[in-house]
Amino acid sequence: MSLTLLALPFLFVLDRITPVDSWFAPLGIPSAVAGVIAAWVFFLLFRFVKINNWYKSAIAVFITGVVVNPVVNYYVDRFVIDESSLLSTILTAAGCLILAIALLVMGYRRSKAVGAARNAEA
Repeated sequence: MSLTLLALPFLFVLDRITPVDSWFAPLGIPSAVAGVIAAWVFFLLFRFVKINNWYKSAIAVFITGVVVNPVVNYYVDRFVIDESSLLSTILTAAGCLILAIALLVMGYRRSKAVGAARNAEA
C-alpha cells in the first residue's frame, strides 16, 4: 500500500514526458485521489472487516463500478471532450450494480448453506 504514496509523483513525471499538454492537474490528481481512496478502502475492508468474502467482493465491485468509475469518467470526459458520455457511465454502473447484487446473493446462499450444514452436524 506504500505505492499509493507514489501515485501522484509518478503521474506528475508522466505529465512531463508525454506529448499532451498539462493533464496532471485536471485529470491526474482527481483520478489518483479517487483510486488511492478506493485502494485504502479495499485494504481496510478485506483486512479488518469480518464478513463473508462474497459480501466483501460485492462491496468492492459496487465501490469501483458505481462510485469510483463515474468520478474518473467525469474528469476524463471533462479533459478530453468537454461533454459527459452519460450513457456509457450509466451502463457501466448498472452492470457493476448487477454484478454486486449477484455477489451478494451468492454470499447469502453460501452462508445459508454453511449454516444449514453446521446445523445438520449438530
